Amino acid sequence: MVFDDSFDWLESDADEVALRAGDDTQMALAGASIDLNDRKIIWADGERLSIDQSAVKIKSTSEVEIKILQYQVILWLEMDFVPEGLNQKEMAIFEEQISQWIKDYNYEIQ
Repeated sequence: MVFDDSFDWLESDADEVALRAGDDTQMALAGASIDLNDRKIIWADGERLSIDQSAVKIKSTSEVEIKILQYQVILWLEMDFVPEGLNQKEMAIFEEQISQWIKDYNYEIQ
């Protein structure tokens, strides 16, 4: 999306959709954890879902497109989920494992 004026983005609903998608994802994944070995998100209700399955579950209560929700789940994995009790070395290993999971997932915006 290209804007001619620096304030045109204010009139765009793309930012609103992105914010809504982020909010929907954050609320849905509150209390979730992850299993790096199985590459599953463990929801607060105990359900163990993949990235795609998690996006579908979020979609059941969101009006945002599934691809955007998949992207938000990836962002949650990369930036928002922080495991407790890891030292610096363990955290570096954790971050590398998350990066590899996402790389292997091969998400593409179409």
